[in-house]
Amino acid sequence: MASNSTTTVLGHAASLTTAQYVGLTAAVLLISVLYKFSSPPPDPREPPLAKPGIPIIGHIIGLARHGIDYFELLRPSPSSPSTPSAITLPILSGKAYILYDIPLIQSALRHKNLTFDLLSLEFAQRVFGLSDLAMEKLWGPDHEIESSVAPLTMQRIKAAMQGQNLLRMNVKALGYVAGVLNGIGKEGEEGGLRVGNLYLWLRDFMTMATAEGIYGGDNPVREDPSLIDALW
Repeated sequence: MASNSTTTVLGHAASLTTAQYVGLTAAVLLISVLYKFSSPPPDPREPPLAKPGIPIIGHIIGLARHGIDYFELLRPSPSSPSTPSAITLPILSGKAYILYDIPLIQSALRHKNLTFDLLSLEFAQRVFGLSDLAMEKLWGPDHEIESSVAPLTMQRIKAAMQGQNLLRMNVKALGYVAGVLNGIGKEGEEGGLRVGNLYLWLRDFMTMATAEGIYGGDNPVREDPSLIDALW
């Protein structure tokens, strides 16, 4: 009787262990397949790969928990004899390159292939509340970044922020700054300047100077200073 009971228990245990083993194997295979097809293959020209602690979603969890400080947590130790100046982060089906070396960052920013045009269009609808019809106009008929209005807009902005155009904006902005500073001490008998919050005063002061330089004297910020709070 005791032998039969022992055999029955062992049989159930063996059956349960087999089911667990099959389930565990299937889970491992599923994760392996997902990891293989969701992560792009490494390129020998890329910086060293920073593998996530948790496959597939490890870096996403790190960014969600630590924000931009997560990149510092991934930073290789400076005491290491072969400290890389950049690392590659595999994130789902894409990659992100984190640069730690200042000359390398400057070189990347000067590269003609680095563009924020795509990001500017992706965030334009959310930031400015544009309709789907307006976004279709911005993207153009081909819905490609090269044929959209983004490259032309950036060209116009760069042209307006150089040479004589930039000089005129600086002159207008500095003219406003000089007018405010020269007016200190003329409004009251005691003279001087008293502000309740230096940060807010500087914030409003420089925002208004920037608006003067970009839009001129008849700018919307001068007409409605409450827009400064909306901007910040």
